[in-house]
Amino acid sequence: MRGAPRPVRADHRLRHARLLTRQPDQHVYDGDRLSPADEARATVRDMLRDSWERARQDVEDWFQAARTDPAAARQILGILTHYARSREAYDLERDFMIGYGIPAAYLPEPEDGRFTPANAVR
Repeated sequence: MRGAPRPVRADHRLRHARLLTRQPDQHVYDGDRLSPADEARATVRDMLRDSWERARQDVEDWFQAARTDPAAARQILGILTHYARSREAYDLERDFMIGYGIPAAYLPEPEDGRFTPANAVR
């Protein structure tokens, strides 16, 4: 069983006072320079990352526009369903867009005869 907590005594001597004062800045090793090949790879990697981020943002902007513009919504649906060979594949893409916030009223049903047995996957 634990007894009552002991009072904390103030020790007038600070043994670790230097830890509480600001020390002068110290130089930190900058690392080795990259070889020209590594530098080129890093540049390409940065360019690809930037390109990917721009493309991602462009698609996000496009979908944002499709939430208020029926023509943009139909354009995206047309691209996503261009190779859809079944009604199920078409509906999957259409449902994805609806789930992403695009009004169903902006997304047309497939045209009649698109998924006839003659067009079916073999």
